[in-house]
Amino acid sequence: MAHTRPLKQILLALAGLMVAGNLCAAFAPNYGVLLAMRFVSGLPHGAYFGVGSIVAARVAGPGRSAQAVAVMIAGMTVANLFGVPLGTLVSHLLSWRALFCIAGVWGAVTAFFLWRWVPWMEPVADSRGLKGSSPSCGIGRRGSSSWRRCSVMAVSSACTVTSAR
Repeated sequence: MAHTRPLKQILLALAGLMVAGNLCAAFAPNYGVLLAMRFVSGLPHGAYFGVGSIVAARVAGPGRSAQAVAVMIAGMTVANLFGVPLGTLVSHLLSWRALFCIAGVWGAVTAFFLWRWVPWMEPVADSRGLKGSSPSCGIGRRGSSSWRRCSVMAVSSACTVTSAR
């Protein structure tokens, strides 16, 4: 799929699946539906972080891609350290439904910022080089814009990991 669709479109679609799964889980009428919605919300995670790593590397530009991916992955670490215990606390104080609702809303806010700040990028080149792989995001551009985008990816990573718990 990454060979035919723009990366931003893929990220938004995967984030949308996670949001939909969490919101549907919040209102699940029985355990079977809850389990199915947890599957729907968890399924896109691997692809999301794979595409997110590519986007972070492209946005950062030459020589800074590893640092950008590290910032994005740091979001997952922060989510595991703080999000999981916080989620457990919220589910005990309110309910498990409230937690899924919060995760869905949090994911929707994250999707908005992905839409707003992540630049439109061409699909990843396939092994035969049929698709162009040069991004339209101004690679090599320095300054707050690149770091803002990397920060969005880090927060996005944290949100998606937190919503999976």
